Amino acid sequence: MVGGTIGFSSQSTETDFSTTQPDTEVKTTRFNFAPQAGYFLADNLAVGLFANLANQKVTRPTFDFRGTEFKIEESSRTTQLGPFVRYYHLVGDEGKAGFFGQLAAGYQNRTDEFDTDLPGSYDSKTSGSGGFAAITPGFVFFPTEKFGLELTLGNLGFQSLKQDFESDNPNVKPYTTKTSGFDANFSLRNLSVGAFFYLGK
Repeated sequence: MVGGTIGFSSQSTETDFSTTQPDTEVKTTRFNFAPQAGYFLADNLAVGLFANLANQKVTRPTFDFRGTEFKIEESSRTTQLGPFVRYYHLVGDEGKAGFFGQLAAGYQNRTDEFDTDLPGSYDSKTSGSGGFAAITPGFVFFPTEKFGLELTLGNLGFQSLKQDFESDNPNVKPYTTKTSGFDANFSLRNLSVGAFFYLGK
């Protein structure tokens, strides 16, 4: 099997405070692309390698005491690489649709950046790497024997990261953080659509 999934979402939130305070608009965009290649060890059971490239950007305004508008931009980029195991459960006599569960684990790298043009504020950056594991359920439909379409809505995962923080503020010294924990991300904003080609017999 060779293919991948892609996901994109965009959200805008506008707030009207009052006639004496400027309106604000917060924009959030998310994008992810995950190519995969696998080999079937048995019917419905595949193993392989995958990569996941994810990006998120949040843009929001801020104001000084004179009401002058400035921008704050927060962005994060994550790259994940590792092996996966996937099991299919097809339904119906013809097996044209079904469900699957995928377990993946491996290495990840993440960078978070904070940028602003507000006077008196400073840009900062946090970057580092660690490990991850994720269980992803999904739905698959086969319009033809060799081609499958997939839908996923997120995953249940664990991650561990060691990151270094640095800031343009000369009064803030660099430091290192270590984080780990479980999370569940199931929602329409995590919707990903995939397409796979099934080669061989």
